[in-house]
Amino acid sequence: MVYFISGLGADERVFQFLDLSKIEYQFIRWNEPRKNESLFNYCEELTKQIDKLMM
Repeated sequence: MVYFISGLGADERVFQFLDLSKIEYQFIRWNEPRKNESLFNYCEELTKQIDKLMM
């Protein structure tokens, strides 16, 4: 599994011209930060998109 994380201000469309037909992949999507949310908690939310059983 390959996880793709786009730069801030972009989404998965930045990868649209890559040939991903031979790999299993998932795009990590940026969440809208909650008011007063810590960076740690924000990162925890992002990691929920990762299949931890594969690690």
